[in-house]
Amino acid sequence: MKNGLYRKLSVKPEGNVSDRFFLLDEKGNSIVGFGDYPYRDEKEKRVSGIIRGEIYQGRLASNNRGTRFVQAVLKSKIMVFYEKEKEGWKCIKENLESFPAYNYNSPAMDAETPLGYLDVCATDSHVYALYSGKNYRDDRDAAFLGQTVEVYRWDGTLVKRLASDVPLRNIEVTKDDNCLYAVAYAPEPVLVRFPLP
Repeated sequence: MKNGLYRKLSVKPEGNVSDRFFLLDEKGNSIVGFGDYPYRDEKEKRVSGIIRGEIYQGRLASNNRGTRFVQAVLKSKIMVFYEKEKEGWKCIKENLESFPAYNYNSPAMDAETPLGYLDVCATDSHVYALYSGKNYRDDRDAAFLGQTVEVYRWDGTLVKRLASDVPLRNIEVTKDDNCLYAVAYAPEPVLVRFPLP
């Protein structure tokens, strides 16, 4: 929270499709909305904001100074990078590598569609995103675990992919980018620490 404000991924109750993110005050009142939901075609662009808000949910992470944030989408391989400017939040880059398969009348996703990002964390210099790539139909438990951490610069450029020998559920990085902590499942949950190269 900065200056009595914080970011929250939200949709307006009436289903407004024009705003993807909202800046809220400390009481949770909407101050301003910004950003657009992704869409694969004009048909999806007309889908209700309630449904698109559900389909394009994800995790948020900000840099240490709170001047940038990223959203990593769970149901597809989509990441969006934002930066604070004088006039508001500006989209730096949106990586649209895949779109979820779903019936446009319902937020239920096709079980064969691979999941995207399970978790995301960030520092002032990098973004770390835990990627699944597995689908719910083949193994519903494994779909919510990942063994690949993608590392990005704040301009949205992929720097490298890190591979884990154990499945991970959540990740967090130290502010100096030296270590990555994760909840690993091998087979029971355990906290693990990885020194970063």
